Amino acid sequence: MFSIERFFQFLSKTDTQVINSQHCSRFARMTQTSLGVLVFITGVFAFLSGSFAIQTAFKNTPLAIFVGILYGVMIIAFDREIVSATNKKAVWIRVPLAFFIGFIVSVPIELRLLEDRLEKQLRVNEKIENQDLINNKQEEIEKLHVRRDNLEKDLQKYRDQVAHWSDAMEAEVVGRVRAGRTGKAGEGPAFREAARNKDLNERLLDATVKQLKEVEDQQKEETAQIEKEYQRGYVHQTYGFLSQFEALEQLKDQSAAAWRISWMLRLLFIFIEVFPALVKLLIPYGAYNAILEARRRESIQLVHALTNQRMTGLGQQPPAIPATQLMAHINQVQPNTTP
Repeated sequence: MFSIERFFQFLSKTDTQVINSQHCSRFARMTQTSLGVLVFITGVFAFLSGSFAIQTAFKNTPLAIFVGILYGVMIIAFDREIVSATNKKAVWIRVPLAFFIGFIVSVPIELRLLEDRLEKQLRVNEKIENQDLINNKQEEIEKLHVRRDNLEKDLQKYRDQVAHWSDAMEAEVVGRVRAGRTGKAGEGPAFREAARNKDLNERLLDATVKQLKEVEDQQKEETAQIEKEYQRGYVHQTYGFLSQFEALEQLKDQSAAAWRISWMLRLLFIFIEVFPALVKLLIPYGAYNAILEARRRESIQLVHALTNQRMTGLGQQPPAIPATQLMAHINQVQPNTTP
């Protein structure tokens, strides 16, 4: 526990000699430790946010961890100086920066929490961006299907006609009584007419089967060509940091719930970022601060005293200036006193 306390006191830039002196209370030590905890928490959130942002943008885990650590250490160092400032006016600099940093830190966390909904939005955007191309592809394929469907309908029609006229020929041969038939057995004019119609429809059926086969083969080639053109012109959606951020803004415009979640996260991180500065402003002036201020003034007065003493000694015993060749030449030259 002592080591942990020392660690957090280091993060709050606490003078251990002062805080452990008999003049500082237990409350002062707890306050300095708490300031270190707050600095540590802001650094952890900065690390998580920075790492996720780099991982989303570059898909490089080692780089994301390195940048996250660098960003977290930077925030910790900045907050460490703020909470250790003896002049509370310097803390006000942290307040506007807290809003700025809170906005930056919250964005990657928002992207992470709304990841599933953002992927859906990105797919919708991809479809909208390629809608003309998709419609054109569907129209071309529909044309091919219409040609094949028409041929299949003709094929079925000719098959029905062949069956019909075959039945008519049979009825004429056996003399079966039926609507539209003579009812007389034998191969008469009605039989020959039915045979002619059957032969005609069989020829049309064979021609249609051949044409359908050609259309199906041609359709495969045309479908492949349509798909090739479609893939060539298709604009694939990117899933980088900027694309996700744009989708997030669109989602917030469309969904009130997403807008509320976004702002709640931003306010939370702004509060986390500004909290160490607020705590520093609210902490009363105590023994720890008084001792630090006294030691600072003592050090300044000591430096001034030593400087004055040194200057007095130099005035009483000026140091010998070594003679150079130039100075020796100047001393040898006598000034001309002739008017």
